Amino acid sequence: MSQPNTAKSLKPTTLIYPAFIALTFVLTYSSIVRAQTAVLVRTNDPSPKSTTQGSPPASSLAASSGKRVTSFHEVSVLTREEQELVLLINQERSHTGLPELEIDPILVKLAQAKSRDMVSENYFGHISERLGTVYDQLKRAGYVYQAVAENLTGAPNYRKAHARLMSSSSHRGNLLNPRFTRIGVGIVKGGPFGEMITEILVD
Repeated sequence: MSQPNTAKSLKPTTLIYPAFIALTFVLTYSSIVRAQTAVLVRTNDPSPKSTTQGSPPASSLAASSGKRVTSFHEVSVLTREEQELVLLINQERSHTGLPELEIDPILVKLAQAKSRDMVSENYFGHISERLGTVYDQLKRAGYVYQAVAENLTGAPNYRKAHARLMSSSSHRGNLLNPRFTRIGVGIVKGGPFGEMITEILVD
């Protein structure tokens, strides 16, 4: 499997961006499939598999965040827009008979940090010169997981961003993957799209 290009993402000043854009990162090392949509997969299985080829049985390994929470009043780190985005995602899962994703405060903080980094450092992509990748973030946080997916998008608002992600088979596949049980989202205003949005899903 080829290694990802580690070159710094193009600055918005070097190319014309569409109204909004989305990237997906289901983590392992793999090449970017398209210019605007990337699908990468990583699990702790020594032989990583694409989520489109089926996933290993879900593990009961506990997350390092401790208590899982679903009530918004328990997750003070979420903004109102972030709460609404999680509601939209869980509505989609409920419609297909899947259990709702549980909000994890650590994942929320990591997602917010990623979105903030893309705005402040003026880039859009899964690899950050400062943060690394999402699995680098999880490692620094001491977070235990079996599989992780990261969706990135830029849009004028979270509703348009969600519609865009759900219209993409790879992003929709992440959000409706029955293996994932926990989520963190981060929405930061700014950048060339209006808002930068990060979604991190883990098993």
